[in-house]
Amino acid sequence: MADPASDTTYPGSVDLLPTIAANDPMNASGLEHDVMHERAHAILNILQALVGTTADVAGGDSLLGRILALEATAGGSSARNAVTSVSIAAGVATVDVSASDYFTLVGSANATLAFSGLPGAGRGASVRIRYTQDTTGGRTLTLPASCRLTEGSDSAVKAGANAVSLIHATTDSNGSVWDVTIKGRGV
Repeated sequence: MADPASDTTYPGSVDLLPTIAANDPMNASGLEHDVMHERAHAILNILQALVGTTADVAGGDSLLGRILALEATAGGSSARNAVTSVSIAAGVATVDVSASDYFTLVGSANATLAFSGLPGAGRGASVRIRYTQDTTGGRTLTLPASCRLTEGSDSAVKAGANAVSLIHATTDSNGSVWDVTIKGRGV
């Protein structure tokens, strides 16, 4: 590859691609510059969709860290689809929404459901919890006040020993309201 011309300037970041004036000879349709410019913008749009922008980065997270995490989970496997076990501690079963989208919870005691790790304003979250009664059965799971049951939903988890209930919860208000569906399934 040839060295760039000495008067060529390159962007300081990927967000600043060179601008060519409308009447510049380099702006003719189909020129290599235009094709590369369009491809660079397409790549940036894909990256932004996958990892967000610097405005989306919180805490110690970084865009590079997100890209490396995506690369490490290539092939469809990611933390989002890992099944995560939730424990009951002091009568509370806390689902960390930032950890995954799929959770299991064994009803070994009466508990109140809680959510943590919400994504922040302007972001949504959706989780599925497979709640299984222990061999004793009859355990209750109380939903937070922010939960609203969808029409046709069961009003509580199934009570029988080893009974399984599937709980789907979705929020688009950073957890101030959760739309929840509870349905039992066969053992």
